[in-house]
Amino acid sequence: MKNENTEDLNPIEKHVYLHYTDRKQAQDDGWWLYYSNVLSKKGVKSPNSFAMNIAKEFLNGSTFESAFLKENLPLESKKGILKMARIALRKEWVKQAISEGLQAIEEDREANYPTFPNFKE
Repeated sequence: MKNENTEDLNPIEKHVYLHYTDRKQAQDDGWWLYYSNVLSKKGVKSPNSFAMNIAKEFLNGSTFESAFLKENLPLESKKGILKMARIALRKEWVKQAISEGLQAIEEDREANYPTFPNFKE
């Protein structure tokens, strides 16, 4: 992972690190692993899949709350699953930002990056 303070970043990397620093990405990776392990030990099968499904539902206009309820998960898993869903959304944003940046370069135009998802945590 590159340090966001280096001057040799390309414009796409600069945009990504402006919103989602390497430190925050590393923290998110740690939280993902932590909650995935904790929830698995508590009997939640495939917490990663549930988190991804909730993130997709959110992107399709659902609230986190309604998306969580659709999954019929135990209430005690809510905090971890929703934390993982937020992380999944940030990771998806990185993919979309990179894709938009590359497409803008290919089309010789200014990039129109997607809005970074900000959540109160």
